[in-house]
Amino acid sequence: HCGHKFMKKFMKNWYYPKVLCVCSANQLRSPTMAWMVSNPPYSCDTRSCGTDCDSYYGGIAITDTAVLWSDIILCADRGHLFNVDQRIIKIVGASSGVYPKSHLPLIICLDIPDEYNYRDSKLVSLIRLQLNRGPFKQFIRCVKKRCVV
Repeated sequence: HCGHKFMKKFMKNWYYPKVLCVCSANQLRSPTMAWMVSNPPYSCDTRSCGTDCDSYYGGIAITDTAVLWSDIILCADRGHLFNVDQRIIKIVGASSGVYPKSHLPLIICLDIPDEYNYRDSKLVSLIRLQLNRGPFKQFIRCVKKRCVV
C-alpha cells in the first residue's frame, strides 16, 4: 500500500510519471535533475525550468502549464519550493475549484545548494542521494510495482 492519491492514475497501464525539475536559472541543477530522472532506474518523462530565468541566460521559465502538466515537482531548494507553492495557490484560486486538489502535483524539495556545475559529479551524487530516500523513491517504487491505494 503506497498511500499516495496519485497512484490510482497509474494503475490502468504502465505510465511514466511526469516530473518537473525546478531551479533558479534552468542552467545547472534542474537540467541535471531532469537528465538523471529521465534515465534508469527512474525513467520518468521530464521537463526542467527555472524560477528566475531571463533573456540573458535563456533558460526556460516556470509556467502554470508546466506545473499542471507534472505529477511530481522536484525543487532544488526551499526558495523554489516557496515559489512553486505560491504558483499552485494562484492556480487553484483562479480556477475556483475547477482544478481538483487530488490532481495537484507532489512537490519535493531536494535541498541542493547552487554551487555546482551542470552534471558535476558531486551534484549527481547529491541528487542521487536525495532521490533515493523519502517520497520520490516511494512514489517511483509504487509506480513500478503498480501499487493499489
